[in-house]
Amino acid sequence: MLMLLTISWLFSQASLSFVESYNFSFPGFDSGSCGNGGNLICMGSVTASNGSLNITMDQPSNENQVGRVLFRYPVLAWPVSFSTTFTARIITNHSKSGDGMAFIMAQDDQPSPSESYGSYLGILDSATQGGVLRQLAVELDTFRNENEEDGNHIAIDTISVTNPVASKSLNSTGINLKSGKDIKIKIDYDGWNKTLYIYVAYSGDPLVNFLNKKIIMKNTVPKYVYVGFTASTGEASETHQVLDWDFTVYELPKKSLKGGVERDDKILLIVVVPVVVVLLIILALALTFALKARRSKRKRSGKNEDLDMLTRNVANAPRIYTYRQLSKATHNFSKANLLGTGGFGSVYKGVISDDTPSTIAVKKINATTKQRTVY
Repeated sequence: MLMLLTISWLFSQASLSFVESYNFSFPGFDSGSCGNGGNLICMGSVTASNGSLNITMDQPSNENQVGRVLFRYPVLAWPVSFSTTFTARIITNHSKSGDGMAFIMAQDDQPSPSESYGSYLGILDSATQGGVLRQLAVELDTFRNENEEDGNHIAIDTISVTNPVASKSLNSTGINLKSGKDIKIKIDYDGWNKTLYIYVAYSGDPLVNFLNKKIIMKNTVPKYVYVGFTASTGEASETHQVLDWDFTVYELPKKSLKGGVERDDKILLIVVVPVVVVLLIILALALTFALKARRSKRKRSGKNEDLDMLTRNVANAPRIYTYRQLSKATHNFSKANLLGTGGFGSVYKGVISDDTPSTIAVKKINATTKQRTVY
């Protein structure tokens, strides 16, 4: 059935709460996608085979055909942000063709309205126009009807197909919906600023931001919707295919439903949290070890200083002199002060000038002697 499904948790930085994300992905389609136990509800002219989802097919009897395919399970529509990407291919072999296809967020899992062929694209019909159905659709229109700019445009529909909330021709982009080429469509909805973003490009080219529109989803569709695709033909036939499809929804806090609320809690993948925690732990351990080593060094240094001071101050302990003091006392170990020479070295007379001058004998050890002193 070629479908990947994931449910993951995300971390909301400002509210310090966990947010659920839901994703499903169809890298391709086969006969099992629409069969019993499949993850799609296929209605009308829809078939799935050879990796593609055929919403309508170019056949002799393909006039006034309607197809609708929905993901089998409802998804949360608000308060959320969502992103969906799909590849569409529209093929016509006739000078006259139509009518187009659409991505849809439907209020239920029922088939398209009975007379939604032709310009209604399987979204609405004359009986359901004006708010009977709460739906949102992004249409890829390939036929110019009355009051439309051309037969190559994208429009956003809510309660009416004949009066869309936004519409724009693709001619300025160089993209032709009826070219038979694979066309990548990306639709993002930001639940914080209530804006729908539509991106488009030929497959393999960079997506360009094509059409944006403010949409308050709470006022447009039910809280839970069925997402999928519709397509229709009129007097002429046309093939409408979906080659792959990915959909992800991110649940937002309730405060995002209010108008004018600043987006103050960016969503971070929870996988980031353990990494940050580990880094903080490593840093804390490194600082702890460094402080312990520094304190230990200070402690050892203090002990050495205390021992030296104690040695100097013990009663009757031998007096300790520096080499500089002894050199000064013996006039730099001059020959005039030499008293004698032995196996260990030479003995010099010296005078230490403390409070009371004292005469001392200083033995200067010969560095090359092999004799050992025994105390």
